[in-house]
Amino acid sequence: MLREKIEVVLSKLLTPIAYLFPIHTNRIIFKSFDLKYTCNPKYLCEYLNNKHNGEFELIYVTANSNTESLLNEKGIKTCKIKSLKYHYFLFTSKFIIVNHAYPQYLPKKRNQIAIFTDHGIDLFKYLKNQPHENKNFEIRQYKKIDKFLFSSELDASNGKKKFCCDEGRMLYSGLPRISLFFDKDFKCEIDYKEILNIPKNKKTILYAPTFRKDHDKKFLEKDFKKIISACEKRFGGEFVLLNRDHNFTLKDDGKKYNADKIYECNTIEDVQILLYSCDVIITDYSSLMWDAAFSKHPCFLYIYDIDDYLKTWGFHTDFNKLPYPYAKTIDDFCNKILNFDNEKYKQDLQSFFDYVKLRENGTACEQIYNYMKSTLK
Repeated sequence: MLREKIEVVLSKLLTPIAYLFPIHTNRIIFKSFDLKYTCNPKYLCEYLNNKHNGEFELIYVTANSNTESLLNEKGIKTCKIKSLKYHYFLFTSKFIIVNHAYPQYLPKKRNQIAIFTDHGIDLFKYLKNQPHENKNFEIRQYKKIDKFLFSSELDASNGKKKFCCDEGRMLYSGLPRISLFFDKDFKCEIDYKEILNIPKNKKTILYAPTFRKDHDKKFLEKDFKKIISACEKRFGGEFVLLNRDHNFTLKDDGKKYNADKIYECNTIEDVQILLYSCDVIITDYSSLMWDAAFSKHPCFLYIYDIDDYLKTWGFHTDFNKLPYPYAKTIDDFCNKILNFDNEKYKQDLQSFFDYVKLRENGTACEQIYNYMKSTLK
């Protein structure tokens, strides 16, 4: 692969430059795959800034000026991706926190520690028939990671094969972004209803599907109206539906819904805020179903295109073992909503947690902090 060869050459060229700059043992750099203040890097950064303020110098990689201002006000430094500042901070940080593979072209020095939080979870979907050279390329990127975080023993078993990592590189801490669901004092910094101009008295349904390469959603508006009606009958009150696209499809999909009960919510960068706040959650094959399990809100899977989806993707877990009600047709799906049994759902969630051998307990950030401190002794 040409890209791989170029990155190997760049890494060799940058390595002597990287060693010109000493490592700052209290410096941590965070980077999310979407270059936004989201996911596990955000929640670990927030924890360290709030609970251990002043112990570390926190650097967050971003591409948004508004995000920079927000973080700078909190005392968190920022840098733009691929800038000189970015490379300097990367070469001098003791800890590197990423939720994606470590870039091949960037050298990692011997005394640096890279922690991989992932942005999904290896319990659900995986890409089938991936080219052999792509797999090898990914494995080489993951070799630079010192610690991989896992939420359950089954997740770890799948991840161990995917990342080719041994037990010594695995941390069964759970994920930082899940911690907010265990935090009784957690308060959202933003009011998503105010931002989206949703009346305060409305209940909300979050529809957040996973990535698809060719995805035409035109027919979904009719389905959305039926889903809203079913939720109003089952749960009471007036509902609106929030449609959230996957990060990789935002540029491709300009669909705007005309119905007054359907809102686009892509301006809310952090999906955790919506998972925490919305009354009903709907997805398909997205790993956010894992996060939804801790939200205490009903979660449903609308898998209308599963036959086509299975041509490209596989699943680690049989759908029959999942705790979430699911259906392929809109009529069956609405019946799942109308007949939703909350007590059975709670029992199914617990059975699923037992099946995967859950390790989440809300202390992921604390465990990562303790691990980092232990490496400095």
